[in-house]
Amino acid sequence: MRFRAHRGGLDEALKTQRDVNTWPELIAAVRDELSGWLKFNDSDVWIEPYAGDDDRIGWKDVYIVMVSGWHVPAGFVEYGEAFRGHVRRTS
Repeated sequence: MRFRAHRGGLDEALKTQRDVNTWPELIAAVRDELSGWLKFNDSDVWIEPYAGDDDRIGWKDVYIVMVSGWHVPAGFVEYGEAFRGHVRRTS
């Protein structure tokens, strides 16, 4: 599974891409990206379904990564079973 931070454009975002295979690895990636901007607890992070697959870059089942107190997506991640208990659906 892959994570990329939210950036102004896709090319810039892809420069932040990294593999994450567990929920703690995703938390660490988000913490690295938001270091110096926002302090948060692990329980403040969740994922939401996005638009399915991103054919531009070959990612499957893409989810938005959100953090309480951060009002834009922290990033995007390919969904995997390791993330099952951390999904929220907003409407």
